[in-house]
Amino acid sequence: MSQIFERVKNKSYAVKMLLLEFLIIKILTLSRSSLYGKQIIERLKTRNVTASEGTIYPILSRMRKAKLLEYVFEETDIGPARKHYYLTEYGRRYFAEIQKFLRQIAE
Repeated sequence: MSQIFERVKNKSYAVKMLLLEFLIIKILTLSRSSLYGKQIIERLKTRNVTASEGTIYPILSRMRKAKLLEYVFEETDIGPARKHYYLTEYGRRYFAEIQKFLRQIAE
């Protein structure tokens, strides 16, 4: 029984991570500009999605490795430079494909 639970639990985790990835892409698409990590977390909160920095930053890192997004360091007047994330062209195409797929399965 515990093996079955572990498989379901892992799938649930994977689905959550994919949904967070999708929401991050959606947020970056809607913002039409780069955002730093805490801004992404705040925008998730406005959608009633609570995710910690410890969850979001590894997702952002994986998304960068997958070439869905990139970042630039931007200086601030109040502290160290921040990573500002933006979608790559591949990330925009990926998002369009996901939206197309979701529309097809919703019909």
